[in-house]
This record gives sequence, structure tokens and C-alpha cells, in this order.
Amino acid sequence: MAEPAASRVVKAFARFLVWLFYRRVEVAGLERVPASGPLIVAANHQQGLMDGILLAAALPRRLRPIAKAPLFGYPVMGQLARLSGAIPVHRRQDGAGAQWTTGPCSAPPGTRSGGMRRS
Repeated sequence: MAEPAASRVVKAFARFLVWLFYRRVEVAGLERVPASGPLIVAANHQQGLMDGILLAAALPRRLRPIAKAPLFGYPVMGQLARLSGAIPVHRRQDGAGAQWTTGPCSAPPGTRSGGMRRS
């Protein structure tokens, strides 16, 4: 399936910004990103907007970021969020109640603790 035109524009803009602000960007582990199918990318959120820009520029797949809902109300940021296909998240501190009836679930791999033994 072809990538939407808006997504290609966002990726090109992200690559331009990375070229403009960073001398060199090294990406490790791209071979672990599947070409298709479900994908969750969890980034250490240090620089707000720039983290998403770096991910959009570096990863070969289209990403749909999640963003706090009030961001969609700002003229420039809202347009960029919509153009990138961002999914708004309505947080309690933004004055909204729970909006979702279902949500993502994570079960990271781990080990059993000493108290969890089979009889």
C-alpha cells in the first residue's frame, strides 16, 4: 500500500530539520524494524517535538504519533499534528474525562520473582 502524500511531506520536512539542526545522526537497529505489520515505537521523551522529528526522519516506516489533545488547538502545531496523522490523547489534567473504552496493553518480557513458584 502506498504511503499517503501527507506522510511523505512530514517525512521530508523531518529529514530537512534533522539535516538543519544536527551534524550527524547515527541510527542503530533499523534491521529490527519490520517492513509491515504492527509496530510500537517507545522513545525516551527528552526534547518534546524533536524526538518525534528524529523518529520520523530515521525510521523507514510511517509513524502515527500520539499527542496531547490541547496541542491540536494551536494553529501551527495543530496543523503539523493533523498532517502527521497524530492521534489526540485527552488527559484528565486537560479537563476531559476518560474518552476511550479500550486501550493499548503492554506486557513486557521479564522473569518471575522468587515468590511466584509453581507447586
